[in-house]
Amino acid sequence: MTQFLLSSLKQINCTLSGHDISVKDEENLFKCQEGFLYTKCVRCDYPLLLRMDPTDIEECTYMIMEKG
Repeated sequence: MTQFLLSSLKQINCTLSGHDISVKDEENLFKCQEGFLYTKCVRCDYPLLLRMDPTDIEECTYMIMEKG
């Protein structure tokens, strides 16, 4: 029960401060043809969807969305 509570608090804290992804996942996103990639936050292990910003391809920007 304590582990579940600590995990939940970690996810809430991470959601408020912003999830973080690995550099490897970021590179893989820009290599894939689909324009999106399923991954997890490196801090709290929460499932995420990375999606390239279709309006700003030259700047290589992307959006991080919660998948769960």
